[in-house]
Amino acid sequence: MTDDGHSDEDLVLRYVSQGLELRDGGADVSAEQLCAAHPHLVERVRDVLDSAGGLVTIDRSAQDFDPLARRLVGGRYRLEERVGAGAMGVVYRAVDIELRRVVAVKVLQTGLFGGGSTEAEARFAREAEVLAALQHPSVVTVFDRGTTEDGVMFLVMELLQGESLAHLLEDQARTSAPTPGDDTGWLVDRLGGTARMEKSWLRQVVAWAADLAAGLAAAHHAGVLHRDVKPSNVFVDVHGRARLLDFGIAARVAHPTLDDRRQGGLGTPAYMAPEQVDPDVPVAPTLDVYGLTATLYHAITLRPPYQGTPSQVIAGLQRREPLAAYSLRPGLPRDLQAILDRGMARRASARYPTATDLEADLRRFLAYQPVSARARTPLGRVCSRLARSPAARLVGAAVLVALATMGWIWWSAHLSRVRAARWVETWAALPPNFGLSPRMGNRVVTEPVEFDALRALFDRAVADCADPVPSQLFRAAFRLDHGDVEGAQRDMAAVVAFEPTAYGNGLGACYRALPADARGARALDLEHLADPSTPRDCYLAAYHALRLWATADAPARARSLLDRRDLDEWPPAQDLLGTLLLAQATVEDRVDRGQALETYRRLHELAIALETRLGRRTATTAKFLGSALLGERRYAEALSTLEEGVSISLWSYGLQNNLALAYRRGGKPALARDLARDLVARRPAMLVGYVTLVGACLDLADYEAARATVDAMPLPDDDAGRRERAYRHGLVEHAYALALMCEGRECREQAARAEALLREYGRDTDELRVASALATGNVDLVLSMQLDLLERDPLDPAGLDSLRALLPREADTLLTARLRELLARQSVESRRARGGDPTPGSARPNPPDDSLRSR
Repeated sequence: MTDDGHSDEDLVLRYVSQGLELRDGGADVSAEQLCAAHPHLVERVRDVLDSAGGLVTIDRSAQDFDPLARRLVGGRYRLEERVGAGAMGVVYRAVDIELRRVVAVKVLQTGLFGGGSTEAEARFAREAEVLAALQHPSVVTVFDRGTTEDGVMFLVMELLQGESLAHLLEDQARTSAPTPGDDTGWLVDRLGGTARMEKSWLRQVVAWAADLAAGLAAAHHAGVLHRDVKPSNVFVDVHGRARLLDFGIAARVAHPTLDDRRQGGLGTPAYMAPEQVDPDVPVAPTLDVYGLTATLYHAITLRPPYQGTPSQVIAGLQRREPLAAYSLRPGLPRDLQAILDRGMARRASARYPTATDLEADLRRFLAYQPVSARARTPLGRVCSRLARSPAARLVGAAVLVALATMGWIWWSAHLSRVRAARWVETWAALPPNFGLSPRMGNRVVTEPVEFDALRALFDRAVADCADPVPSQLFRAAFRLDHGDVEGAQRDMAAVVAFEPTAYGNGLGACYRALPADARGARALDLEHLADPSTPRDCYLAAYHALRLWATADAPARARSLLDRRDLDEWPPAQDLLGTLLLAQATVEDRVDRGQALETYRRLHELAIALETRLGRRTATTAKFLGSALLGERRYAEALSTLEEGVSISLWSYGLQNNLALAYRRGGKPALARDLARDLVARRPAMLVGYVTLVGACLDLADYEAARATVDAMPLPDDDAGRRERAYRHGLVEHAYALALMCEGRECREQAARAEALLREYGRDTDELRVASALATGNVDLVLSMQLDLLERDPLDPAGLDSLRALLPREADTLLTARLRELLARQSVESRRARGGDPTPGSARPNPPDDSLRSR
């Protein structure tokens, strides 16, 4: 018995096993190297190695001289030929004469150790016991066991056809290392052509490891630990399945048959877990997890984790990490490196606790799913090496301090970059020109889900912002509009504290003076503030001016505040400027088409410049671009741009309303109607949604739905409200009367009603003049007016349809027929250009888009 608790018999068996394995791998190893820690065993190990070497290298042509060949053992197994040999036994191909099947018989060679090794016999018996208790596709099956007439133990197992993984790895290493996309066709040919393989060597060895992990899990569940998982103990059969062999040094956890406490050191060094060197370490499933992962490492890199003599391997195992697999195999997937790192962790507690956990991650990798393990960083590997090198600890500590300082600086900068990127993402999703609608009802969100989503959006914008001015300003407006005065006051205090100026301090005081029940910007007394001096002062002043949009001088004042060169590069200020340009273009479109087109062009350019500066499209730039394209009557482009904007900001009411308008103008009235209905349901207090819904209903000739929508409009019960409702009803009746005339039906009574309603509105409009002409029944006059309207939008399909329908039918001259055909073709082309249905519909007027660019 040695001082470390091992018997001499134990150590001889281990050293002989190690020597034979090294010789199989082509290494030249001596007994002196193997027994460096126990020199008194050198002679015994040399003698056994010499004898075993003669057995394992016997030439197949001389197998007829094998004394065991053709013998009958156990009364039923006839040994045919030797197919393999190892330190403890020789394996024969045999025939079971009772069941008439071919089997493998493993015969113990105790004579190698001096004629009767009780411990070798005990291990051989253990292997039979262990394998008989296991039934798993990845573990070789045992049929029987017994003793020959000479008292030699034997084990009967299924005969596997194929090759050991060790031989396959040797051949791969001799030829060329597999690459990540390496074909496994050679492997199919090598195993006999019936094997089913993964497409690449890398995925195939991972699949084998997953199957072996399942086999180990079954063994562990039965209370058995293998303790010597390595490539030579893995057999790949002709079907391409990996099988686990040689449970000769297995341990029973619950019912040990040997003194397993002092046998922790058994195993093959290159695949042993670090703690397995210590004989006092109790056996645990993590030993097999390490061995299987080390085998997978070898299969991936074509070299074992540690190389050299047994003493060199054990020394390396205790002092250093193996080379990272990705350094030996460039391009190795990060998740697979993470699995290797965890499965071969030096501390057992850091490994996969069970083979089942290892199998699960391997299966996830094969299924292209994220694995639970995390790859170690290069810095972590360096730190681990330094921690185990006493000579390098002092230097390592200094390096770590320097690295930690540099890392902290880098990490801080990284966090700032990440935070800035997150802020851009959140800013992109903010509803365009939020809080700037002239109607208070348009700014208040009543639907709880929408309210919570917007509140969370503003909270994220504040959490990630480096500059609190735009983010906290928007949240302050949102809070004030919804009655959260204290929250608005806190946000404005943060805005003012960021850059305290006379104007900013005065603005903060205005917020602090708000009563507890205040709502909206009109509750603020902004009359006596100091003049804004800094760029951010001007931005704050412009935003608050636009919050009071209903006042006559608000847009002009905001424009003058934003007209500064030092605001040209700041996206929040450019967002406000774009809002002003959009409002200006909307007004100009009613009075000066040429000027409106110029303003739309400027808005288009501003949106592109904003996207270039931010590096992405935002909900605001999508609205600016979509509105400009609508104004330029490029409806198909507007529709796709606005759809993208809605996907960025799901809760932007204005964007969705503009998208409904684009659907209308693009010839998709049903989509426009459905979207407008959703908008009305979400914000019943917002008039613009009702206006869009009325227009979509008229496009679909659903006049009853249009009338009902006008009745439901949230208009005040005063003179102004009654006039507005009369105007909307007048538009519906005017559209109905025009449709009747286009169909050749009587329309004068309906037109007279439309004329009366439109006169009640009190303004001279195109619809009023057309209604007056309709009331006379003068088709020629109506036709002339429709021509005048078509000149403003020559590609309006509804206008073209109306004009075609109004052409005289009684004397259908050749000229009239040609004109009607031309209008029909033009209508189809205009619909196609707008992205709508190219089939012209019934003749219907196109209601005015007085909310074309909704705020």
